Amino acid sequence: MSILKPVIPDLPLDSRTLKQTPRSVQKYDLDGGYYIHYGLKDSLTDFLLSNNVEMEVLELNFNVDGLPLVKSTGAQVWPILMNIKNTYAVLLVGVYESYFKPKDISP
Repeated sequence: MSILKPVIPDLPLDSRTLKQTPRSVQKYDLDGGYYIHYGLKDSLTDFLLSNNVEMEVLELNFNVDGLPLVKSTGAQVWPILMNIKNTYAVLLVGVYESYFKPKDISP
């Protein structure tokens, strides 16, 4: 972006400023852990703006699976991942963090 700055003076130097990435995210207390929601709409918008997709209908696949963070503490994350059928894209919708498997994910 610094290469384009002389040509486009209003262009920010950092992509986070251009995309208006928040400096902090809202964490929700949920079932003894924390949930951070990025969002289906934001994930799809980012993907569609950066890729040439020529589909009239988007078929979405979702997956949730736990990943251990630190063996000694038992901390784990449960990302909610989304895939657009017939693409290799894996998009993040949200993340749950806790020391145990979530019991109920509805707020």
